Amino acid sequence: MKTKWKIVCLLSFLFLVTISSYSVSTVFNETFNVATPAGTDDPQEADDRMREIKAATQERENVDHIWDKSGNTVDDADTGEHRKVTFNAALGADPAPGTGKGALYTKTISGIAELFWQDKDGAVLQLTTGGVLTDDIIDTAQLADDAVDADRIEADAVTTVKILDDNVTLAKVENDIVSGLCKAWVSFDATGNINGTGFNATVARNDTGDFTISFTAPFADADYAVTGMAAHATAQAIVSVKPGTSPAAGSVTVLIFGDDGIKIDPSTCMVMAFGDQ
Repeated sequence: MKTKWKIVCLLSFLFLVTISSYSVSTVFNETFNVATPAGTDDPQEADDRMREIKAATQERENVDHIWDKSGNTVDDADTGEHRKVTFNAALGADPAPGTGKGALYTKTISGIAELFWQDKDGAVLQLTTGGVLTDDIIDTAQLADDAVDADRIEADAVTTVKILDDNVTLAKVENDIVSGLCKAWVSFDATGNINGTGFNATVARNDTGDFTISFTAPFADADYAVTGMAAHATAQAIVSVKPGTSPAAGSVTVLIFGDDGIKIDPSTCMVMAFGDQ
């Protein structure tokens, strides 16, 4: 699992992340004074000072942690856990967490306090942009095949503009969809010259109206489907697999006939093949 995916998982366990470009002060009722008690104070005041320290500590810990008092005690089972994380004024530059350490922090970008992670090697990852998760923070390589189902996606929430071009591959498309796609196609003229091709098909003219189409990526077997159409200046052209031959995994030979049953060279012939490769 890559670092940035770990950080996104970490954030999902936080109840609230407070990102602010300004400082909001908490007013405490109890003063945390490291200068008290003084050495000249009456020892009999020691119990008062200890209670002051406990009260002042409870107030400060209760800002971001579950540290609520019940009467005079702090003993909830969740005591000490985070209720939120409040970042102080955003940094102006990336910190230096030190060898073997990482840092989660906010930094001001274009006037907005954005969330960042810096790993032990000093690599910096910007987690938010404009106050929301950065668009390309998670790609398909970081998601298990069954991690996201229809129940996890809000209707109309994902649009094509949000999907990076390289994030959709054949490996991520269901097998029944892939098997139904055209795996090879070619358009050629009367001499066998190719007008256009997909998935690297080549054409050889054997004779009048007789052409062999070869596939650079052969099919898994000869049980694939072939279809075609052709055009001719004066005749209705018909495309057929050459009689007496059968498609091979790597090629197929076709004949083009006119409506009188005589072979003709078409002005254009288009052949497509479907099957498993």
